[in-house]
Amino acid sequence: MLVNFIGCPLSGKTTIAAAVFASLKNDGYPTEFISERARFHIARKRATEGSRFKLTDEDQFGIFRDQFEHEDSFKRASPDSVIIADASPLLALLYMSDEGVQRFSTEQQELLQKATSNMQVVLHCDPISNVNVNDPNRLHTLEQNLQIHARIPDLLAKYAQHVEPVLLTERFAHSRTTSALREIYTRLVNE
Repeated sequence: MLVNFIGCPLSGKTTIAAAVFASLKNDGYPTEFISERARFHIARKRATEGSRFKLTDEDQFGIFRDQFEHEDSFKRASPDSVIIADASPLLALLYMSDEGVQRFSTEQQELLQKATSNMQVVLHCDPISNVNVNDPNRLHTLEQNLQIHARIPDLLAKYAQHVEPVLLTERFAHSRTTSALREIYTRLVNE
């Protein structure tokens, strides 16, 4: 089972995903964790280019591809595992220009199709922070985060119609983790 967390920066995706992963492992479920590849990409760019770099559409597609390849590899290698991804490849599309998405090659469109067909459980995290956090691997302001958040439902409706996202709106990460685990355990029991 592939579980994708989706949400804007500062929505708690990583915190909740890590707690869900730890709980599932602790309960004896075969579980894998894939951390958000964008953070690695941003850190690498910052380390090599300094703080004034800009992410291009090509960077975003590279992030998309990297996230998808990690998910797909685990899904094929460990089909009976629960795979927790603290970000969906689709998030990269929110950071691309409209022209960038429209210019997708046939290969890129096929990759997008594969990535969305892999999605099984989508846990959509509402923003939980109303302040800016000083984190060198974050590039967006609070206003930009909220704009990204507002675009997620349309993104899911366009590319992942087969998945009914579960909205995690609780204020505290512990409560969100409990809701996420409830959803995952329910699906595991029904498989």
